[in-house]
Amino acid sequence: FKLAAYASQSQRDMLREGGTATATTVDGQTLKGTVTFVAKNTEGRTKTYLVEVSVNPEDTINLSSGMTVEIHIPSQTRPAHFIPHAALVLNDAGNLGVMTAEDGLARFYPVTSLGDTDDGIWVSGLPDKVELIVMGQATLVDGVAVTEQLAPTPTGDRT
Repeated sequence: FKLAAYASQSQRDMLREGGTATATTVDGQTLKGTVTFVAKNTEGRTKTYLVEVSVNPEDTINLSSGMTVEIHIPSQTRPAHFIPHAALVLNDAGNLGVMTAEDGLARFYPVTSLGDTDDGIWVSGLPDKVELIVMGQATLVDGVAVTEQLAPTPTGDRT
């Protein structure tokens, strides 16, 4: 029995055939499986990659063709930062990245999106510690002088 999913390029790069997978059905049934296929080419307009997971047929008694499942495939870990969506900028070449402050200069770092939520986005490609510019970053270019001003830390006092 095979489960099919589609992965973005950044997700696909972390998947390997033979890896383990866990799927949860809409009614809470848990299935364990193995990644048996990771496409090398994208599917049509979505630009996503087909991923297939094989599960034990004995565990699929309550499944029907076309049923929705949520598939979790553990992957390699890598450093990432969770940043606000608004911090993202494009440089003149059209690369997605962020602006940082380093030694009084604005620096552009290209980033790779790892996952998106309503509250922000996980990205890779930044140094471990970074001073992210979150106001006025869209008007900056790499190497221009900047004056740092740290945002106040919320105290919880709402008077």
